[in-house]
Amino acid sequence: MIEEDKCLLRNPLQHSLRDILSYAWDFTNHDRWGDYEVVTDRLNSPELINFYERMSFRYLSHGECIGFPKSIFKSRLGCCSDYTAFSEYCLLKAGYDARAIKVVSPTGRAYHVVCEYEDKDGKKYIMDNSCFSCGSGKGITEKEIYIKELPIIGLGYMHQRM
Repeated sequence: MIEEDKCLLRNPLQHSLRDILSYAWDFTNHDRWGDYEVVTDRLNSPELINFYERMSFRYLSHGECIGFPKSIFKSRLGCCSDYTAFSEYCLLKAGYDARAIKVVSPTGRAYHVVCEYEDKDGKKYIMDNSCFSCGSGKGITEKEIYIKELPIIGLGYMHQRM
């Protein structure tokens, strides 16, 4: 635990959220990280969802999509719409205004799905963890910046919210 690490204990503010979470969150512990509802309750901010997805899921092409947030949680594999479904589910559960939207993909295809949400600061953001080169490459980008690279082509992408 963090309390046992004297370096982190001396001045935890010197460490990034990513460093602290990497140290404290052991995803191999299935007692803590195996229950879908418990985990999605725990992921109650965009930063925590972003970290969890980046550490836990691997990208698969569209042809191999499962299509449900619970499926990507169990398989740890998914396409853009799976990542987005999971992001949207967690954000909505945490009280954020979130929705799936379509954008032009980085390869020029007219189909890539990302999660748009409004944060507590009133700004809109895009969470895209299935594309490591999109936006800032960090998973969360202000919408204004993101759409300069990948323009929105449609709203209302529908998926299963199971």
